[in-house]
This record gives sequence, C-alpha cells and structure tokens, in this order.
Amino acid sequence: MPSEAYAALVEQLFAPPMPTDIGEMRAAYRAMGDAFPLPADVRVTKDVLGGRPCEWLQVADAARHIVLLVHGGGYCIGGLDSHRHLGGEIARQTGSRVAVIDYRL
Repeated sequence: MPSEAYAALVEQLFAPPMPTDIGEMRAAYRAMGDAFPLPADVRVTKDVLGGRPCEWLQVADAARHIVLLVHGGGYCIGGLDSHRHLGGEIARQTGSRVAVIDYRL
C-alpha cells in the first residue's frame, strides 16, 4: 500500500492544471508543500539572513556544514511553507544546517 505522501503526490499530479490567478497559484503551491510534512526530528529556528526572514532546519547532530536553499517558484510563487519539507529532508540526508530564505515574490 502506498504511503499517504505518495498518494498525495499522485493526486496532485493528476489534478487540474494550476490556476492562473496569482493568489490561487500561491495557495496551490503551499498546498503541495503541505502534502509533505516536516519530519519530526527536524528542528526549525526562525531567523534573519541578509536582511531576509529565514528558517534554519537541522537535526540534533547537525554538522557545521551549511546549505542555502533558495526556493523555486519563478519569483512569484513558493516560499518557506512550500519548501520547508525539502529543506528538512536536505538537513536529514546531509547532516547539515539548512537555511531556507524567504524572499520577495
């Protein structure tokens, strides 16, 4: 039986195309991110990096390595909410601290 995350992904892939209204596009992008919750062992710390809001994601035994994750979305959709899970997985898989920045859309 497929996992809930896999089922959510398949549902998104076969859903109607993305809306054309920018507000609806942002909401749909956030919903895609919500389909993959942050792993329980990933700690989130809010901060500011280069004058922009960011979140540091890391596991308990994180190394000194740092990864800067600049979310996708073509400068008009995407953000911390839509890419937090990706940053969390990068932190888990690499043992690094991951900074996900929030930049102007």
